Amino acid sequence: MGIMELVKEIAEFEAQGVNVITITGASVKFGVHDVTLLRWARRGIIRVVRPSPGPPHPTLLDEKSVEEAVRAYRKNPGQGKHTMDIRTPVPVGS
Repeated sequence: MGIMELVKEIAEFEAQGVNVITITGASVKFGVHDVTLLRWARRGIIRVVRPSPGPPHPTLLDEKSVEEAVRAYRKNPGQGKHTMDIRTPVPVGS
């Protein structure tokens, strides 16, 4: 997948009302380590819009769910694996 295909795919998600962000982009934007974001995605705390089929294709996340998870994380700071209760995932709009 080239950059143009990725841009087209992102535009299609956004046309459906889903703002997507890559793990790297979310890490930079929200100041949370990318490994933490991967862990949250695997546990269902944040919504994965499209998983990566493998390098170099990025995993696309629902930006709203990342923002909500980061907000919850910041209310109870510490090591991510201890501050996020995986039994009650962060609600997502869709």
